[in-house]
Amino acid sequence: MSIKNTLVGIIVVGGFLLMTSTPEKKAINNSKKYIFKNLDIKNLKEFSIKSNEQSVTLNKDNDTWKVSSLDNFKADEEIVNAFLMKALALKTGVRVSSGKKYFSQFGLDKGLLLEFKSNDNKVMSSAIFGNNRMAKSGMFGSAPNGQYIRFTDQEVIYLLKDAVSLKSSSEDWISKKLPSIKQKDIKTMTVKSEGLKSVSITRFSTQDNLVINDISDKEEVKSQDLNQFTKVLENFTFASVAKLNSEKVSKSQTTVDQLEVHTFDGLIYQFKIGKKIDKDPHHWTTLTLSHLNGDTKIQNKVTQLNQQWKNWAFALPAYSAKSLLKKRSDLIQKKEDKTVKKIEEKSIEYGAKHILLAYKGASRSKQSRSKKEALKLSKEVLSLLEKGEKFEDLAKKYSDGPSKSKGGDLGTFGPKMMAPAFEMATSLLKVGESTKEAIETDFGYHLILRTK
Repeated sequence: MSIKNTLVGIIVVGGFLLMTSTPEKKAINNSKKYIFKNLDIKNLKEFSIKSNEQSVTLNKDNDTWKVSSLDNFKADEEIVNAFLMKALALKTGVRVSSGKKYFSQFGLDKGLLLEFKSNDNKVMSSAIFGNNRMAKSGMFGSAPNGQYIRFTDQEVIYLLKDAVSLKSSSEDWISKKLPSIKQKDIKTMTVKSEGLKSVSITRFSTQDNLVINDISDKEEVKSQDLNQFTKVLENFTFASVAKLNSEKVSKSQTTVDQLEVHTFDGLIYQFKIGKKIDKDPHHWTTLTLSHLNGDTKIQNKVTQLNQQWKNWAFALPAYSAKSLLKKRSDLIQKKEDKTVKKIEEKSIEYGAKHILLAYKGASRSKQSRSKKEALKLSKEVLSLLEKGEKFEDLAKKYSDGPSKSKGGDLGTFGPKMMAPAFEMATSLLKVGESTKEAIETDFGYHLILRTK
């Protein structure tokens, strides 16, 4: 073959390859386009995430983000800032298809709408997020995880390299942590429950041990229980918030139990814990702070926290409320033979079955569902239980735990063998009774049936 013919062949083949590789080259270029390139953070006033089932809207009041869909309760700045940084970094990814006829195939007809608005209430940028694309193996190797997306004013469908977690529940945007009260800082703790003798715990200095007042020679402190109780507020969380004048809070707060904590720096925390009313599974609780110290930093802290909690109540599940409202008998016992006591402690044993509904990010979880989806599923399973379906059958069908094949049966277990929230919830149940709400641990949401 002549050199001339060889060159012609190379040119023809090269031209053919160039033509066939154009779409791939276009996809590579597309992957460099930022989705929210028109998003001006300095001019950002509001953003919202909407699905067919629920929506959340956040607005900026001066420099503070608030959750509009939660009566303008203060949003968690860390959560908001992390989300905005991630949104700014998102790129379109590979172009998959185009046309309205493909929207339903990729979940873009009823996907999540993310919309950003400026100070003049104009839409700065918006996009719809559809189905996730899960990893799978094929003859050419593994396909990457991803999520389908399109701009609201376009019909082109793109595949993001990684799925994006968009939280459309208002509660996901607030901090659910109460102010941390360290055990080492506590001077006194007093519990006042209706119809019961109050319990008061105190010490004179940080070097002393916390002791229970008014204890007789025939009584002794349950040291382990006292230690747990005085640590309960170090990392305490709640489920949700609601306005004080809302009907559910007003009903719950008609009768209250009280917990008052004094710290060595002069702070006084006053909790008023309402009763469970009707089908509401929560104890609606208020928090007020005051101080006995003229220090400016302390005063500023009190003012800031009172302003945050003014006109608000937070929701505590039953097991959380119980951990705050200790009776005298929970912390004190009659003196008895130590050998008998040890035998009795060893004899404490629970039996339970559970349905674990895990989610992406939970400990040891292999699930791809979101936390919101897991919570929704837990409510659906609870509804099936209320309709009379067998716990064991539902465990075999829905549980993500290793006991699934055994109908969720965990056998028996003693104190401290399970997650604290799981053990507490189990201890509150009667044998044969199941939880009326999902119990959250690091592993996900649990529905529990006590068997022993």
